[in-house]
Amino acid sequence: MTWPSGDSEMARRIRDHHWSATPLGPVEAWPPPLRAAIDLILPAATPIGLYWGPDFALVFNDAWRRLVGAKHEIALGRPAREVFPEIWAEIGPMLAGVLAGQGAAQVRDRRLPLDRAGRIEDAWFSFSFDPILLADGSVGGILNIATETTGRILTDRRREEAERALRDSEERLRLTVELVPAMLWWCDADGNNTAINHRWRSYTGQDRSDIQDDGWLDAIHPDDVEATRAAFAHAYATGTPVERQQRIRRTDGAYRWHLVRHVPIRGLDGAITHWFGAAIDIQDLCVLQERQQALVAELQHRTRNLLGVLRALADKIMARSTDLADFSTRFSDRLAALARVQDLLSRLAEGERVTFDELLRIELAALNGDAGRVTLDGPTGVALRSSTVQTFALALHELATNAIKYGAFSQAGGRLEIRWRVARRPEPWLHVDWRERHVAMPATPRENGSGRELIERVLPYQLGAETTYALRADGVHCTMALPVSTHRAAGGEPPMAPPG
Repeated sequence: MTWPSGDSEMARRIRDHHWSATPLGPVEAWPPPLRAAIDLILPAATPIGLYWGPDFALVFNDAWRRLVGAKHEIALGRPAREVFPEIWAEIGPMLAGVLAGQGAAQVRDRRLPLDRAGRIEDAWFSFSFDPILLADGSVGGILNIATETTGRILTDRRREEAERALRDSEERLRLTVELVPAMLWWCDADGNNTAINHRWRSYTGQDRSDIQDDGWLDAIHPDDVEATRAAFAHAYATGTPVERQQRIRRTDGAYRWHLVRHVPIRGLDGAITHWFGAAIDIQDLCVLQERQQALVAELQHRTRNLLGVLRALADKIMARSTDLADFSTRFSDRLAALARVQDLLSRLAEGERVTFDELLRIELAALNGDAGRVTLDGPTGVALRSSTVQTFALALHELATNAIKYGAFSQAGGRLEIRWRVARRPEPWLHVDWRERHVAMPATPRENGSGRELIERVLPYQLGAETTYALRADGVHCTMALPVSTHRAAGGEPPMAPPG
């Protein structure tokens, strides 16, 4: 009978192999345990190899042959050390221990870099080394049952890497969601809320349980609820995004304007899988926009008033000018006064106002009036309404110009007294008394000029002022009363010093 039986490739190779040239010697001399072990492994589907004798000569089945790759062509009957030099440091001590009677050895998922196709490649195996005993009880050889776990190990590693990457990504997303200065939320395809970020909870005081079943609408301003409900219902029905401005209640009960966006997220098939929303606080921006609109409206109002005044002045000056050069001198003088006021206005910080004493000081200083002949008596820091400053400044300029050309500063003995006070009606009003003294008036009174018309007609019409203008025997006496700002309207400060 031909041994070993069977028509497998390894059965044929064992029958045809020249064993006399191997450490195992001729087949006829093999001990029964070796032959029995070979009969056992050849039909097995599990990869099994035999290491026999002190040289650990190799015999194996077809499954083990496929496990070691191209090495099988040279491995049959050869010492294991020659077949597996790249892993001998790993398996050699283990085989020696089993052969010495130290018992079986078993490992799981051991990395063994094998040369199976002309190059070293990482591979992982779970295997056991079990002793095969001879008749005298000594260990004749070792049975090696092996399973390659490379595929599972690499799959597990890829899965672990993917899970780690996913965790890292989720952590980055979580940090982004928590750090971004907006309230964020997620909903399923039907609009049922699935998550909110910390900012929603801290701003509204609502937790996830509070926002279910449209509970989140409790945080919306009552005047905005129905429009908000309708906008979101339309979005879910049509799959279109929501973008609107609405007021959301803070934990202290205050409502602040927010820009709300709620957008659908679609899968590869185009179907909506969930919704993502964000609310960004725009309260400060809304306040700034309202303030800007108010400032623009105020600027337009002031500009219209100023243009009206300039047009009236130009008409009056043109009527009284002898030629174009005379008109240019007179008109430029008024424009310079306006420029000085505009310079004051442009340097004010938000909330600040031009004060009466400051306006009076720059006007008198610009005209080089004799400070020794001026008496100034009134509180400092009386804030003027910004809308009145330009027109009021023109009136002061006309009075000061008249004093230099014809009045207190035109004659050696002339003096100018300017006194003012603040009274409440109940809002604060500034009362100004402009009086020239010791001025020799001409026998024939001068024709009413543009300055007098500005004081008697323009100030009452544009500023709601109360004015009087009289040419007395010793000089001009003018009174002006007009409402002023509440920012710093006060009295009782010591009189300011004359300009010098």
